[in-house]
Amino acid sequence: MSFLFVSSEVEFQETTPKGARVAITMLELNKESQQGTEYNLEEGEQIAKSLVGDPIYYGTDWQGKHKKSNPIGVVESAKVIGSKIKGIILVHSQELVDMLKRGVKFLFSVGGTAKFAEAVNRGGRIIRRMIGAVCDHLAMVPLGTKVGFPSAKIEKVLEINETVMFISEDEDYIDELIVEGIVSGAIKGTIIAKRR
Repeated sequence: MSFLFVSSEVEFQETTPKGARVAITMLELNKESQQGTEYNLEEGEQIAKSLVGDPIYYGTDWQGKHKKSNPIGVVESAKVIGSKIKGIILVHSQELVDMLKRGVKFLFSVGGTAKFAEAVNRGGRIIRRMIGAVCDHLAMVPLGTKVGFPSAKIEKVLEINETVMFISEDEDYIDELIVEGIVSGAIKGTIIAKRR
């Protein structure tokens, strides 16, 4: 028995993106950050949804603000798990991919806007609770950088996809490799055919 499913247009691609796919924690909800900010658990799904597709930038400037030039990756997915937003990112900067391969750890910091910040007095401290928060980027920073949530870090490197390139000053080298591959394949095909 077979089934026919009719649906709207479906996009598909058969390539694998180059880079490192990494599982991370991005943010904590209903918890005061080191900068005195809090994000509502009730808005967690909205915040997670706003992160998907966002660019990832690397580093901070001398004021501690995220450097927002030359994205080094993209947020592939984000979801609320308990009181944290976790997700998967793709890092395509070769320099950072090499560091991830060596086991270098990084921290993360979200960036975006909110409709307004509500001042909340908690034990004599004023906390800014973000209302209507929407993220428009994620920052990846070196271990040791002061971030809002020290728990916003790498959980696991899931996979690293790289392309092997043949580089030669002799332009005929690539042609020779292709010919060798064709000849080798033809010889193997002939041997297999003779064995049958």
